[in-house]
Amino acid sequence: MIIRDVLELAIKEAKRALETGDYPFGAVITEKEGNVVTYGHNDNFSANDISAHAEIQCLRKIDIRKLLDEQNEYHIYSSGEPCGGCSFFIARAKAIKRVTWALTDPQKAGFDDLRKNEELSNFFDHIDVKAEPFEDLKEQSASLLRLFYEKLGQFEKMKLY
Repeated sequence: MIIRDVLELAIKEAKRALETGDYPFGAVITEKEGNVVTYGHNDNFSANDISAHAEIQCLRKIDIRKLLDEQNEYHIYSSGEPCGGCSFFIARAKAIKRVTWALTDPQKAGFDDLRKNEELSNFFDHIDVKAEPFEDLKEQSASLLRLFYEKLGQFEKMKLY
């Protein structure tokens, strides 16, 4: 699969999360060649699990030995930039070699901010990053977040997206 197709799958997962009342984030993990290994979406509210972020849901579905083996290569695609917590788990999975997201988080403290922090940069040095490669997918992801915050009545947060 190509990057665009995989990001579209991640956004489809984000829509599923929105339908269940969860934060609209979706993720997909592929092998280096582009074959989809797993996908998931945010389940924080529906699963009553603060750690049920889309990226974590995907990582949980892959054998830990495969994720820690630097000889393996997986790529993770997210509808939105992984948060700080997810970023650390992604970085610890030495087999994750690329992270691509449709929308950068304007609230900060996500993957890119951590990666650029001098004290943490070596933790992320095995990972290639592709942020916002498609303007239309960026807008689709932002639109889902605006809908989510509108439903919550958090109109100030809607303005961020």
